[in-house]
Amino acid sequence: MSTILMALTLVALPVITSPSQSSAAPVGHHPALGATNTHACKLVSSTVECWGHNELGQLGDGTVVSRNEPRPVVGLTGTPIAVVAYLDTSCALLADGRVQCWGSNQAKSLGTAALIGFSSIPVDVVLAGPATTLAASAFSPCVVLEDGRGQCWGNRATLPNLEGYPPNRAGVTPPFQANIDAIALKEDGVCLLIAGEVKCTAFVVEEGIVWRSPIVAPSGREIVDIAIDTHSYFCVQYGDGGTECRSTVGPYIWGSDLATADPFTEPVEKLLRGGCALLVSGPVECLVVGEGTPILAGQVVRVITPQLHVVRLPAQGSVADFERYFTFTCSLRTDGSVTCPQLYTPPPPEPCADEVFFIGVRGSGQDPQGANDADELPYDEDVPTIFRGDDGRRDFARYFLTHDNPNRGMGAEINGIARLVGAHSDAEIYYMGLDYVATRVAPEDLVNYPQDYRDSVDGGAAKLVEALHHIADACGSSEQPRVILSGYSQGAHVIQDALAAIYGTDTADLVTKVTLLGSPLHATGRGDKTIGEANTPGSLLHLRKQGADNFAVAHGNVDSLCAFGDLVCDSGNARAMGNAENLFSIRNSTGAQIHTSYTRSWAHCALVSERQPNMYCGANSVLSGLGEPLIGEGMEADPALADDLVHQGVQGGGITLAYGAGMAFPSPLQSWLHGRMFSDPIDLGPLPVTEDGVGIASIAIPNDIPVGIHRLAIIDGDGRHSSQYIRIHPRGTDIPTPTIVINVGAPDTESLPGTEPTNPTPPASGGSLESLFGS
Repeated sequence: MSTILMALTLVALPVITSPSQSSAAPVGHHPALGATNTHACKLVSSTVECWGHNELGQLGDGTVVSRNEPRPVVGLTGTPIAVVAYLDTSCALLADGRVQCWGSNQAKSLGTAALIGFSSIPVDVVLAGPATTLAASAFSPCVVLEDGRGQCWGNRATLPNLEGYPPNRAGVTPPFQANIDAIALKEDGVCLLIAGEVKCTAFVVEEGIVWRSPIVAPSGREIVDIAIDTHSYFCVQYGDGGTECRSTVGPYIWGSDLATADPFTEPVEKLLRGGCALLVSGPVECLVVGEGTPILAGQVVRVITPQLHVVRLPAQGSVADFERYFTFTCSLRTDGSVTCPQLYTPPPPEPCADEVFFIGVRGSGQDPQGANDADELPYDEDVPTIFRGDDGRRDFARYFLTHDNPNRGMGAEINGIARLVGAHSDAEIYYMGLDYVATRVAPEDLVNYPQDYRDSVDGGAAKLVEALHHIADACGSSEQPRVILSGYSQGAHVIQDALAAIYGTDTADLVTKVTLLGSPLHATGRGDKTIGEANTPGSLLHLRKQGADNFAVAHGNVDSLCAFGDLVCDSGNARAMGNAENLFSIRNSTGAQIHTSYTRSWAHCALVSERQPNMYCGANSVLSGLGEPLIGEGMEADPALADDLVHQGVQGGGITLAYGAGMAFPSPLQSWLHGRMFSDPIDLGPLPVTEDGVGIASIAIPNDIPVGIHRLAIIDGDGRHSSQYIRIHPRGTDIPTPTIVINVGAPDTESLPGTEPTNPTPPASGGSLESLFGS
């Protein structure tokens, strides 16, 4: 089974208790809109919705898929009352005083102690207590705590001017000042309103923090709120609705020559970021520096100087909040709608309807090990249309492995199925191996369910869900491709957890077929179609998510192939084959060897009601989903796989034979099976079975047995029989002892030969199925 390195690790942080009602709550309004030049978020009822670019999870919807329409943030653990956006990060203030952020953590912008690069879902900021106010500049956020002190986080711009308050490991400063009523941020400074007095950090600090007052209220007027433009103005609001603004360009914030008293044409209801204000009568006016066309074709309503204008913006409806970010503005109306520039323009839908995406997920320890190299991009001809071009190929490398990886990054078992499908289907199929770090976990180690396996499954499932969402969005609703998901061992576990996550979403409709090999979550009666011989649950069935059951029942397209006695997916029969010591404590136990023998083993395949190589049965599962003819008796085998479809043995060597009678018996050793090997029938003698109807035996291969293909059969007292095939090599060939599983509970459909040597002359490598195994 394999393990995945998570792109994101979330660390649970201490829960902050809800604040009590404060009698000195800040008078500044809670921002309901936050915007940068690449993404924006708005407060809507009891949730937050974001849109725009999402390469670093800044939209908080659990994906890295960019959106041109608002999508709800997922995972907020409280009711949001304020929202801000900065850099590639977003934050919300919750009603209980906690702050949660999502997006990039490159500049410690999330304020979390977790060592993560980004988070596509909200994480808690490590604060000294509950917060009552949230504010942000273009680069950094700050809060006012319930006790009146301020705290900021992130290592960009704002924080260097808080010298003497070094940030902690999470990038959060110690609390500073006291009795703060309002807070406003510029990219290189912080301003506070304390008891009607404005205090701002100086541009240049030589000896600790220097707090200065850029605007002092004249006699008879009280400052009740403050706001800073992202690049031009600092403004205060007086209790009578009047305002005063001062340029923040160069040293002028500390001078007196560019102060402008009451620049707006009417009394102000509230200040807005960006040198703007919402007037009591409803319009929005902004200060604009320079000559030329006013912003957003607004009307100049006052000329303060030849370079400084007041512009009234076109009718915005009933404005709830407003954001001016450098060269553009966004307006949030009281009905929740927004007027904003196009932050993200999706690429035109590409034709996906005729394409098939085969996504293979390898098992534990299978190559390649380690993370994908983002610089190794595929060629356009090797990837689906939506992944072509420079941006598309980078998206591909984020989710999938390139074809030059071993077995195309899918593992030997899934690559074997893919090659057979390619040989028998006329569909245009693109084969892609999911990029996740497959940490080595031995099958018997699953008894203790190690943590690195759990992390691997979680990370792989998250990566697969993101990839499926990306495909759905990039292809467009009318041009959806057919997606095949096929996984072996831990890869099957990854797929089933991903199915649980997408159940009930539009993305679920992408999945045409799911083919699982050796899944630790193997089960009957859960919606999966059991197409192999196993009839007991997988070793990790207790971890199967209800959503995986719901998906399988609703879509009816999940096939699970498990070999009889496989320690991972048929744990009950595996245990019955021997004691706990030789099954679980010793590596390379019989049950574990069965689990690693899918490329060579044969079994009864429910899809064609006959015995065939497990690789054929897996390929038939995929072909059935594509509506293609199935591989059956007489069909041509893939020449490159012919030798890989049978077990390999050596003259004078041995065979570990695991076998089942297909029924239980009332007491041990009360029944026997009979073994025989053909061509010249070689009697293997009686084979005892336990009360569970299973057994293990070591079979010696005669020194003089002919080199070539042989048929190994088990026969019960009623004449039922089941067989496997083995190619015998000359003495001295370096081949390990094979483990062969034969289950009489799934008998042969073809008859056994009599005493005549009916085994055919061994063909050269690459013969057809009929010439190789016909009788």
